[in-house]
Amino acid sequence: MKEQGRIFECLQHGAKINIIGDSIAAGVGCSEGYPTQETLLVHGSDRYTRWYAPNAWWVLLSRYLVEKFPKCEIENHGCSGIYSYQLFAGLDQVSSGEEDIVLILVGANDRKRERGRQELESGLCGMVDRFRAQNTLPVLISPNPSTAENEMHPSRLCHIEDIVNVIQYVAWKKDVLYADCYGAVLNEMKRKNCSIEDLMTQSGCMSDGLHPTDQVQKIMADCVLQTLGLAPKIPGAQW
Repeated sequence: MKEQGRIFECLQHGAKINIIGDSIAAGVGCSEGYPTQETLLVHGSDRYTRWYAPNAWWVLLSRYLVEKFPKCEIENHGCSGIYSYQLFAGLDQVSSGEEDIVLILVGANDRKRERGRQELESGLCGMVDRFRAQNTLPVLISPNPSTAENEMHPSRLCHIEDIVNVIQYVAWKKDVLYADCYGAVLNEMKRKNCSIEDLMTQSGCMSDGLHPTDQVQKIMADCVLQTLGLAPKIPGAQW
């Protein structure tokens, strides 16, 4: 709650907000999205570029923030396909060091690595420590659930819930704000009495079982907003 108060004060004064992480952080999966050629981060032979995602969770979030706090500046440096260890190693490429608030959403790709969970824990702890050292407020965000088909790919050495467990642990260990988007989507499934496949399939969206559809992007935006200590508009509000 104390950090929520600090975030509100930052927003009132015109916060600089940075979003870093993987493809889910970038908003991949939403309708009308596509990759660009703008390089965000280079790690060895891997080059990660910006994703254009006009209906992403972070765009919905930024619309609210800019409406309520017009002096806010929001940038997204989500790198589709990146691993947590690469993000931590290349942090200087996606962080100016002048942010007031940084939203960190990474980990889904770490399912493919033998030591992915250990690398995620180490990387998140390192990022939190580094941002706090420069007086930036970090917020950890969990990925959405993926479908059973996606979880059964041979490359999956662990599952999204295992990744979420690590993120939750780091949030507890470092006493940092945590947006449980995974739990928010599960709660929506219970409310609608539907499956994750129902939520992750939507016309015009990627619908690949991992990347959020527009309806899941909206759930995530509301979850992050409330984690920041802000009240969302009621559904359908036009004011």
